[in-house]
Order: sequence, then structure tokens, then C-alpha cells
Amino acid sequence: MPALSGRRSDSQAIRLIGAAHFEDASALSTFFIGIIMGALGVAYIVYGRRQTKFAPLIAGVFLCAYPYFVDSLVWLCVVGAALLAVPFIIDI
Repeated sequence: MPALSGRRSDSQAIRLIGAAHFEDASALSTFFIGIIMGALGVAYIVYGRRQTKFAPLIAGVFLCAYPYFVDSLVWLCVVGAALLAVPFIIDI
């Protein structure tokens, strides 16, 4: 009996399930990194206001806002690390 053309083989189904799991894991990782960066941004804002330092204050605002605009996990981490380093590099 010939196989139906619309049916997937077991290996194709397993690959699709694995791909869907990876996309879910990536979205979940992006979500948690965004939450962590937002919390660190709030901490930078509080620190910048109490110490009257401009660089941590602005970095904190950007740390809270940028996860809404960056979708890639790699770029989320790269931009976050750069913004976390700004107050240590620039002393305003």
C-alpha cells in the first residue's frame, strides 16, 4: 500500500517537535533575560538617582526599555552587557 503524500514520516515529526521545543525554549530564555535586565535597570535607576550620577540613570532607563525592541537572544545579551558596563566606563 503506498504511503499518503500528506503524511509525515516519524523522523520528520521528531524534527518538527524538536524545532518547536527549541523555539519555545528560546522564547522563554528571551523572556527571562528581559525580566532580569529590567530588574537590573531599576536598580541602576535607583542608584543613579541616589548618587546623582547621570550614566547609571540613563543606562538603567535603557536597560528597562531595550528588551521590548530586541528579539534575538544573542543581541539581548550583547546589548545588556554593554549597557551594564556603561556606568563603569563613563563616570558622569
